[in-house]
Amino acid sequence: MTGISDDAFRRTAGPHGPAHARFTASAASNPQIVGAHWFPYTGQPVTGRLLDGENSHIGLVGITDMPFAGSVGAVQAANQLAERSSAH
Repeated sequence: MTGISDDAFRRTAGPHGPAHARFTASAASNPQIVGAHWFPYTGQPVTGRLLDGENSHIGLVGITDMPFAGSVGAVQAANQLAERSSAH
């Protein structure tokens, strides 16, 4: 990942928080969508996946099972907002 250290990413939402908020709000506002999810619990290994070497930083926790608190908080907030807005 470029431009933000792993430690800073753990404390902030990094790019994941705002992206998830936009994704969730868009899904919640579309009457044709009945559900949405963020599938990866953890990111990919630093050394890459076995088959293709991809090592994306896409999860809510790092490969050492340490949560990215900023991302987790941002996802919680976005999901709660979507739940409240879809209840109407």
